[in-house]
Parts: sequence; C-alpha cells; structure tokens
Amino acid sequence: MTDAGERLVQLAEKVIKEVQAAERDLARIAQRTSGNLRIALECHTCFDWLMPIMDSFRKHWPEVELDVASGFHADPIKLLKRGEAEL
Repeated sequence: MTDAGERLVQLAEKVIKEVQAAERDLARIAQRTSGNLRIALECHTCFDWLMPIMDSFRKHWPEVELDVASGFHADPIKLLKRGEAEL
C-alpha cells in the first residue's frame, strides 16, 4: 500500500470508531436505557480474559452495571431462572 493509502486507512479506522460511538450514543439517547448485567463464573481463570472484555464493554455501555457472581454454583442455571444472573 502506498503512503497515501496507509494514511487513508488510518483515517478510516478513526472515523469508523467515531461513527460507531455516535450510533451507540444516539441509541442510548433514544431509549434512555440502563440496567444490570450479572455474570456467573465457575472458574477464576476466566478473570484473565473476562476483565479486559468487561473494561471494553464499560467504555461502550457505561450506563450498564456489570456484576460478577464468582465462586462455585452447583446449579448456575438456577441463578438464571431466579433472575440472579443474566449470563
């Protein structure tokens, strides 16, 4: 790719991110939504990959409260059915 082409790709990547952020902002404004996302975990090793993903999620959806229900859950499906977790 030429220098000019590389520069245009860099610009396009920035513009796409800004457009996506604006779309999310407009959706939030239109819906006025917020909420909770409670995640049940069985394994502490999940924290290694989950925490960076949660940080990214928070940047895009700051009005959603994230909560991790870690530890051993003999029946995690029961948490879902009782409304104590969404994922």
